[in-house]
Amino acid sequence: MESAAASTDHSPRVTYNTNSHFSVLTQMHGSVWPQVLPHCFLNILNISAIIYLDRKYGVDLSYSDKGHSFMSMIVSFLIVTRSNIAYSRFMESRTYLSTVMRSCLELMQYTVTFTRYDTSEGAKKFRYTVARKTIVLLRSVVSVLQFPSKNELSWTNPILKPEEKQALSLPLTMLVPSM
Repeated sequence: MESAAASTDHSPRVTYNTNSHFSVLTQMHGSVWPQVLPHCFLNILNISAIIYLDRKYGVDLSYSDKGHSFMSMIVSFLIVTRSNIAYSRFMESRTYLSTVMRSCLELMQYTVTFTRYDTSEGAKKFRYTVARKTIVLLRSVVSVLQFPSKNELSWTNPILKPEEKQALSLPLTMLVPSM
């Protein structure tokens, strides 16, 4: 299966074949091979010289593995720390989302409580408008949070009315007047 990555400029396009990993690894356009290959050859020459000197003349130029042991401890510490930071950020975001949902629930409860004795059409329309705007707000927040995984824009949600879609798609600079 042949496909190509999109390119905005007129440079050579990166092509890849999903059936052949070797062709992906050995391509030159869009690859890091031209930058990496000279370093690979230098490492091969370095190792060959160390092995040659050790076997031919008994000169041991090998390196101690203590540096690798020390670095592995540092890397493991950094990985654990980064995982803890990511988990803390996730829990913080989860707490914020729970707070938004709880606040919207309380808003609806207050709306119903404060207008329960008013049975006019205007009050019913007000309750409906508050409920709908609250649902649209929650759905938009969830849509923004799901964007990295679903790639759905918040203003393409089917529950939105046309004027709501237009308001969500406007740049923020158009909504907030400059001071």
